[in-house]
Amino acid sequence: MKRMPLIAAGVFVALLAVYFATRETRVSEGTRTLDLTRRIDPAKVTAVELGGFTLKKNGSDWTVAGKPADTQQVRNALEALAKVKTTEVVTLRAEKHAEYELTADKALKVKVESEGGAPVEVWFGKNARNGGLYARLPDSDAVFVVPGTLSWQLHRNADEWRNKRFVSFKADDVTALTVKPVADAAYSLKKDGTEWKLGDGVTPPAGFRFDARAASSIPSQLSYLTAQAFADHVDDEWFGLAGAHDVVEAELSGGKKVTLHFGRRPDNDEQTAARELRTQFDTVDAAEKKDDRVTVEDLKKVAADTAKPESLRKIAERLANDPKAFARLDVGVYAATPKDDAVTRGDLDGANRTASLVPVRMDGDAQVYLVPGYSVAAVTKKLSDLRDLSLFNFDADKVTKLELHSGATHVVVEKDGTSWKLTEPKKLPDGFEFDPSTVSMQLASFRALRALKLAEASVTNDAQAGLTRPVATIEVTLEGGVKQAVKLGKTTEGGLYARGAVDEAIYVVSTSEKSRIERGVELFKKRPPPSFAGSGFDQLPPDLRAKLEASLKQQAH
Repeated sequence: MKRMPLIAAGVFVALLAVYFATRETRVSEGTRTLDLTRRIDPAKVTAVELGGFTLKKNGSDWTVAGKPADTQQVRNALEALAKVKTTEVVTLRAEKHAEYELTADKALKVKVESEGGAPVEVWFGKNARNGGLYARLPDSDAVFVVPGTLSWQLHRNADEWRNKRFVSFKADDVTALTVKPVADAAYSLKKDGTEWKLGDGVTPPAGFRFDARAASSIPSQLSYLTAQAFADHVDDEWFGLAGAHDVVEAELSGGKKVTLHFGRRPDNDEQTAARELRTQFDTVDAAEKKDDRVTVEDLKKVAADTAKPESLRKIAERLANDPKAFARLDVGVYAATPKDDAVTRGDLDGANRTASLVPVRMDGDAQVYLVPGYSVAAVTKKLSDLRDLSLFNFDADKVTKLELHSGATHVVVEKDGTSWKLTEPKKLPDGFEFDPSTVSMQLASFRALRALKLAEASVTNDAQAGLTRPVATIEVTLEGGVKQAVKLGKTTEGGLYARGAVDEAIYVVSTSEKSRIERGVELFKKRPPPSFAGSGFDQLPPDLRAKLEASLKQQAH
C-alpha cells in the first residue's frame, strides 16, 4: 500500500475513534418517548416552579419571587418546553442518574401548572455530550437527551428571570428633559418637531455651540436603560441616593413625567482592589492566618511586606487605612453579602459583579436597579458635554481643492472636472498610483473631524497654543474661492491644541490627526485589490461569493 492511502486510512480510523468515544450510547430496548408537546400549552400555563423559586402569571405578565419577570423570556422558555419530544434514551438504570446529575439533590426540577390540567414535572440534568440536555420524569428511570437550547433558558437564578427593562417609554415619547448633574448647573432641553433645543431660560457660556445630535442621544439612552442586577436591601446612604445626586426628569407626550435618581458612581480604585485581591486572595489570606478571610490585620501585614508586589501593597495599605472602603468590600459592594468584618472570596466575587454599577431609582418604584456606569454617564451629561466640537462646516460637493501641510509634508489635490488630480508633490514615490476616489473619502473624514474638548480657560491666544506657527494644517477651498482651515498647534495633555474653521475657540484634538496628515500622499494611494486565494471563498455559492468579494473590495478603498 502506498504512503498516501496509508495516511488517509489512519486519519479515517482516528476520526472513527473520536466519533465512537464522544457519541451517546443509545438504549434500543423498546420505544420510549419523552413527549411534552401534548402536555404543555404555553397559553394555559399559570405557574412554573424552578428549583427554589416560582414564576407566576399575573394577567398577561409574569412575576418571579413577587417581582416583575421578563415576560418574553418566560414565554420563550415555555415554548421551548412545549416542543420537547425525544426518543433518544441513554440509560434505563437508576444507578446512572448521578452521572447525568439527575438525582433528587442535583437535578433542576421544573414543575409546570396549567389551567384545567394536571401539573407536569420534568427533571433536567447537565448538558449532554453532543449538545442538548439530559432529562427524565421523576417517576421514571429512563434518561433522555433533549436537544435544543433549554439549558441556557432554564438554568437561571431568580434575578436572571427578573425584568431588567424598568423604563417603559420610547425615545420618541420624550418631549422635554431636565438634567440636574450633582457637580454642575441644571439645564433643560425641549423638542421642537424632531429637533432638540436648549430649554427656555438656559444661558449657555459665551461661544457655546449646541450639538442637537448629542442632546438627542439622552432620551434615546434613557429609553434603553437596563438593569444588570438588583439591590433589594434599602439603604439610600449606601447607594448614594440620600444626599445630593444626579437627577433626570423626562416629560412625555400626554403629560406624564418620569423622574430618575442616580446614585454613587463607580470607583476605579475600588474595582481595581476587588480584582487584585481576588487574584491574590491566598497570598493576602496567609499573611496572618490562612482561614479564607482577609482582615484588616492581614492587609496591614501585606502593606508592610516589601517582598510583596508594590501594587498589592498599595491596595492593602489603602484598605487597611480606609474603614469605609474596607466595609464596602466586606459586603460585596452592592451584592449584600454577610457583614463579618472580613473580606471573603464571596465578598470579592460580589464586588466584581457590582462595583461597576450605579444604583438607580425611579419615582413611584421602590426598587433599586443596578445599571452599568457607562449607561448612566450617557444620560447625566453636563451642559458642556452638549457642546458642538466640530471643526469644519463645508459641503464636500463644493470643495475644489484640498491641501495638507505638516513639516516637509505638502499635499495638494484639486478638482478636475468631475474627478480629482494630485498637483503636489511634483515628485511621487516610486510605484505610487493616485486614486481619485480616495479624495471624497478623506473629505468626508475631515468634514466629520471633532475636537476632544475645549482648551483650558488659561489658553486664550494662538501664541500660547502654538498656533502662530502650526505643526499641521488642513485647508479646503470651496467654489467661489472661500477657504476653511483647521490648524494644529503644540502638544498639551491628551492631544494637540487646534483652531477650527467655524469659530474662534481653541480646542484640543487627538495627536492621531497630525499623524494622519503626515502620511501625505499615502492617503490617496490606490490600494491593490484584496486577494481571496486560500480564503475558502471558492467553497461559497457563486452569488454569495460575488457579494462578499465586492464588499471587501469596496472596504479596501
